Amino acid sequence: AGPILALNYSRVDASSLTWGGDLYLSALPRRDRVFRDGTDVESEEIYYFSAGLGARLRWQPKLWLSATATGYLNYERYVPTKTTSSAMILPRNGVTLNPNLGLMFTSGGYEANFDLSWYDRLGWRSWGMPELPEKPVKTYLRASGRLGKQFYLSSFVRFGVDLGYYTGQGLDRFSCYQPSVWSSPKIRGIPSGTVSLDKAASLGLNLGFTAFDLIRFDGFYNFARCT
Repeated sequence: AGPILALNYSRVDASSLTWGGDLYLSALPRRDRVFRDGTDVESEEIYYFSAGLGARLRWQPKLWLSATATGYLNYERYVPTKTTSSAMILPRNGVTLNPNLGLMFTSGGYEANFDLSWYDRLGWRSWGMPELPEKPVKTYLRASGRLGKQFYLSSFVRFGVDLGYYTGQGLDRFSCYQPSVWSSPKIRGIPSGTVSLDKAASLGLNLGFTAFDLIRFDGFYNFARCT
């Protein structure tokens, strides 16, 4: 699931500064599932909703360099599914503070991105099955780096390569990376909410070509080593 409402506003106040705001709302839940010993543990499934409001400031002193600082106030809601056990203790519904820093370098068709995000889940408490509750980790950190390059083989054919590394500290079931086609790391073919990763290294390849100036075909390949 993804946001059904996303709004943003940007304004350039100086030759190198851009500021703005963002609002998103996800009324379509993400179905967060647990797989243990190769089995889908339906009694611990949870629906997850989120909404957020944030501000951002972007500084671009050079054409090839930009730095972005953002701050978000996120609201998270956890709801049981039809199969969730009545004994399951759900995570708290509440607010998370989320400041972020990002750097982007571009040169000669290469693009490098480095991102650092910190999260503070206000009022976070223990959750899980009563016989095996999860330790409440209130704050956590995410860090990632990506390097990509697009090669134009002809006027009609483009080939791209993307490398990424994702890591963090204090990650749990709901703060780990959950790869899918809509999230990071972007790995096609994995349903959202089925895989949770503490660390991941990814490789992405894409090939696209245009036929008769009317139709564009794109192919993608993703590979990841995960923990």
